[in-house]
Amino acid sequence: MTLRIAIVGTGSMAAMHARAVRAAGAELSAVAGHTPERLRRFAAEFNIPRAYESLDALIAMRACDALVIATPNFLHAPQAIQALREGLHVLIERPLGLDLAQARAIEGASEFSGALLMMAHVYRFDPQVAWLREQVLSGRLGRVLRSRSLALRTGGPVGGAWYAEKRHSGGGALAEAGLDALDTLRYVLGNPNPVSVFARMEYGFSNSEVEDAADVLIEWEDGSVSTLGAAWHLPYAAEPLGFTEVYGRDGYGQVYPAFVQVRTEMGFAREDPGFPMNNPHPPQALYDRQMEYFMKCIELNYPPLPGACEGALNQQILDAAYTSARTKQAVRVRVKT
Repeated sequence: MTLRIAIVGTGSMAAMHARAVRAAGAELSAVAGHTPERLRRFAAEFNIPRAYESLDALIAMRACDALVIATPNFLHAPQAIQALREGLHVLIERPLGLDLAQARAIEGASEFSGALLMMAHVYRFDPQVAWLREQVLSGRLGRVLRSRSLALRTGGPVGGAWYAEKRHSGGGALAEAGLDALDTLRYVLGNPNPVSVFARMEYGFSNSEVEDAADVLIEWEDGSVSTLGAAWHLPYAAEPLGFTEVYGRDGYGQVYPAFVQVRTEMGFAREDPGFPMNNPHPPQALYDRQMEYFMKCIELNYPPLPGACEGALNQQILDAAYTSARTKQAVRVRVKT
């Protein structure tokens, strides 16, 4: 039987997921949104047979087997928990919640539900990122000592005006594209656990109450350190979103563009795997691969990665960064076991 997938949300991210559902061959069975005109246009654009003005109505009509949550951040926790309690599989946009408490609540609902939950972090499905992860985890670069990931925008966030209000977004540049950069970094490094976080936030590139820029220093359990940079409304951004680089004792590797420079008997030699740069970045193809993987996990009843646990840990690092910026002190992180 064809898997029925519904979407809650009618913005640009919802559209990316709608195209991915179509490409994967699933039934795009329903959509929910709170603005009637946008809801009507979205349903017409993607030929969705049922449109509801609330998630309650969509769930009451048993209109789907799985739900994509692509709504403003403050709705993520209540919508995910509601869907999981109803036995619906969930693919949820980042962040998992506004803070660690909400992320933990979703994690708990996921653990007690018979349904699956997956975080939407599309950079994990980029062949460049997978290639760099392989170079790192195979030991090709030697013991990793330092790494860096960036999420820099010249424009504002992909979303509505609600991003400027912390009660609706949970944070600014760091909680938006910065979270994708953080997840990409952890994925490339093999998902290490953090030990401590130190951060500095900057305001003033826009008139919002959330941070326009953040610089975060993370110490991992293996003793290596990473820096994470996130910003929006910049006058210039040299590196593309998700730019990640890794320094090991025996080599260096990066993505966007992808290459490694490794130690040889004659010195260091550069190797280029030949991946083209994405345009646009990230491309629709990453969302398509992500949806195919999500559907395969449902078919096999296999817990997807990244799941609620990974989402909660990323949120824990974000919360530590905001605490550090406020107190001007490094924050120790105790990972849930």
